[in-house]
Amino acid sequence: MSRYLAFDLGAESGRAMLGSLEGGRLTLEELHRFPNTPVTVFSSIYWDTLRLWHEMQHALALAGRERKLVLNGIAVDTWGVDCALLAADGSLIENPRHYRDPRNNGMVEKAFKAVPREQIFEKTGIQFMPLNTIYQLAAETPERLAAAGFREIVLTGVNVGDYGRKERGSLLELLKLLGSIGGVDRIRISSIEPNLLSRELVDFILESEKFCNHFHIPLQSGSDRVLKSMRRRYLSDHYRSVVDYIKQKDPDAGNTP
Repeated sequence: MSRYLAFDLGAESGRAMLGSLEGGRLTLEELHRFPNTPVTVFSSIYWDTLRLWHEMQHALALAGRERKLVLNGIAVDTWGVDCALLAADGSLIENPRHYRDPRNNGMVEKAFKAVPREQIFEKTGIQFMPLNTIYQLAAETPERLAAAGFREIVLTGVNVGDYGRKERGSLLELLKLLGSIGGVDRIRISSIEPNLLSRELVDFILESEKFCNHFHIPLQSGSDRVLKSMRRRYLSDHYRSVVDYIKQKDPDAGNTP
C-alpha cells in the first residue's frame, strides 16, 4: 500500500488529506483540519503563515508519530493569487499580505497607467480584480523593498521615456526619487527612444553613482524613409546626436541599439 499526504490551504481553512492507494483503489481520509484566519495589524491584513506552518507540522506528526505511517509523497495546494517576497537566503521578508488587504485598492487602475489594459489581458487572460497577483505586486513600494534587502531596481515597461507625461510628471523626477532611496545600490533602465532621452536625463544618469552607465536606445532602421514608414518619433540624425553626446560625456558608457 502507498500513502500520500496532501495539504489543501484554502481561503478560510486548511486540511491534511491522507490518500491510501492499494490495488488500484484510492481511499481518502481527512487527517487534520484547521482554520486559516487572517491577522489584522493596524490597517494591514496578513496571512498567519507561522500558524499554517504549525498546523502542517501537526498533521505530519499525526501521520508519523501517532499513526506510524510511512508516506510515499507529500503535496501542497494553496490559495492561488497571494504571494510572498523572499530574501536572498530564501527566508520570508514578511508575512504575505491577504487578498483582502486594503493596499490593493486602486492598483488595477495604477497598472493600466503602466501597461495597457488590452496587453495585460493578452498576457494573463484573466479578469481584472485587485486581488490578482499582478496588482498586489503593483502595491509594493521601492522604499519597502529596499528596507527588506533588495539592492537593485530595474525600470522596465512600454515607452519608459513617456513616464509621467499624462500625470504632469517626468521620468527625470522619478529617477531622482529612486536615486534618493537609501539601501539601493544599483539602478538600471530599459530602452528609451532617442527623442525622449534628453541631455538632462543623460547628464543625471552619468553623474549618478547608482545608475548604470549603459543606455539601450532602440534603432529599428538606419533609413529615415523606413523610420517614417514605421511612424517612429525620431530620425537617424537624432539618434546619432544622442549617441555622440553620451560618448562625449562618458567615453566608457555603453549603448545597445
